Amino acid sequence: MPGKLTIHFLGGTHLRSVKMFGKMSPYIEAKFNHISYRTKTASVGSGSNPKWSEQVVFDVRGNVSECGPVFVEVFHANTLTNDDSIGEVSIAVTKVVHDGYDEGTFKLLHKHKPAGEIQLSLSWAGDTAGDTSRSAAPQSSSQPPYGSKSPQYSAPQPSNHSPYGSQSPQYPAPSSQ
Repeated sequence: MPGKLTIHFLGGTHLRSVKMFGKMSPYIEAKFNHISYRTKTASVGSGSNPKWSEQVVFDVRGNVSECGPVFVEVFHANTLTNDDSIGEVSIAVTKVVHDGYDEGTFKLLHKHKPAGEIQLSLSWAGDTAGDTSRSAAPQSSSQPPYGSKSPQYSAPQPSNHSPYGSQSPQYPAPSSQ
């Protein structure tokens, strides 16, 4: 029977500073079952104590015990150079699958040294048997996934957002003079 692992990204505290001047622009990249998901850069509380209100649903159509842990890494978004890793954590899904949820603060490490903490809630809906296909779907939410039904996605949804704004420029028709 298929299952769904939902991860709700809540926030970070005391993140390791990787920027000499100004505030950091942190985001999270989560990997599970060979699928990656990247949050938006935190706009609220950016810096060493960011807040997010995003979640992702990983659709597992196989034995969840074969999927391995959730790997979560926090980065600082750079404009001209590669993004800097702030810290990372690996989270076993066995407790989530057994209890149906896990919520708390997870300690980040960078080169085996403390790098801050992130707050996440994880929930599992489903069983542990089935075939071995996999997919993920991002969702935005301001509420935790508990007690609410998540839309049933089987693949990431394409974005219709242009990097230049929400509308294309409107040009007047050429005149025939």
